Amino acid sequence: MNPVNSVLGPRRVTWEMTQVSTIDCLHWRIESKNKPDPDELTTREGKNLIDQLDELGTRRLILAGGDPLERNDLGELIQYAREKNIKLTLQATPSDKLVSKVINDFSREGFFRISLPLDAPYPELHNKFWNKKNVFQDTIELAYEIRENEMPLQINTVITSQSAPLMADLFLKISSLNPVTWKIYFLVPTGGDETFQPPGFHVTRIIFEEIYELEQEVNFEILAVEAPYYNRFWLENKTEELGINLEQYTSTLNPLSVEKVDEFLRKKITFNPKRFRRQPGRESLFINHRGTVYPGRFLPLECGNLRTQSIREIFRDSPVLKQLRNPLELGGCCQKTNCWAREICGGSRGRAYFFSGDHMGTDPLCFYHALKTMRP
Repeated sequence: MNPVNSVLGPRRVTWEMTQVSTIDCLHWRIESKNKPDPDELTTREGKNLIDQLDELGTRRLILAGGDPLERNDLGELIQYAREKNIKLTLQATPSDKLVSKVINDFSREGFFRISLPLDAPYPELHNKFWNKKNVFQDTIELAYEIRENEMPLQINTVITSQSAPLMADLFLKISSLNPVTWKIYFLVPTGGDETFQPPGFHVTRIIFEEIYELEQEVNFEILAVEAPYYNRFWLENKTEELGINLEQYTSTLNPLSVEKVDEFLRKKITFNPKRFRRQPGRESLFINHRGTVYPGRFLPLECGNLRTQSIREIFRDSPVLKQLRNPLELGGCCQKTNCWAREICGGSRGRAYFFSGDHMGTDPLCFYHALKTMRP
């Protein structure tokens, strides 16, 4: 099946509801702002967005910012989405508005989950990352309060060259918070701050080994984000464990499809193919506060705007999104090495775009490419 024509709409959408925030972090593209942009989507436009998602069958909506709690109509929009049976995640920041009463209200309203950022296991580095004193302790206290209210908690962590050596301590800290999901984002630079840099490809491979081992030990989900070559790493290790000859598939099927992986893994283990379908633009979208649609938060290529096009039209017709959904369009090392993992991986398009200006080019963090180019 042609991947360009096989998808009618996104499985999940992140909506940057507002840019207002009392806290900032450039690597999450959040800057402290006191007043809302007068051009941000209105309540009616927000409900229209929810209606469109409902019509497309999109059942996951992530409410992000800025700080979503700064929207005066947040409760109204939450209720509207709940009536449409859309699962909501609040991508929260430890702001003054996220207090006990609000968390308790969210618990009653049936949020799918609340996510909090935790980017280091110790206050000094996390506070530096978020440019705010005491934000580490505030985050820990909020995490415990969310769990006490029996709400699903998700932790988002950005891995940098500074925090990479602290993975073991990060794991211990996050395990103590008992989340349902730990999303590990491999830093995509934004160009606004050079204090933090991505880990090198050698370190990235070591982190992959740690993540793979941790996945076997914990009862919560661990996802590597903006590092989709973990999919290839995971598949190579898992098939070796199961005694499956992966080469018999990769030598004849290029690119190896998610459907084929699902077919041969399901005979051995319980497998969720969604883990291979999380690349921005393929089955997800990011919508900013003005209604501009992007493939993801870290890939700033405009694909359309909700004020002039429907989500269905944008997802179906955007040239950028068509490219991202077709692994054969990938250039750079994916093309040069004729990589069999182009569909299940494809590299970070945001990182490729930042470093080369070509969103279909080489992701410099891919250690598979790096190791090949280093060979004599």
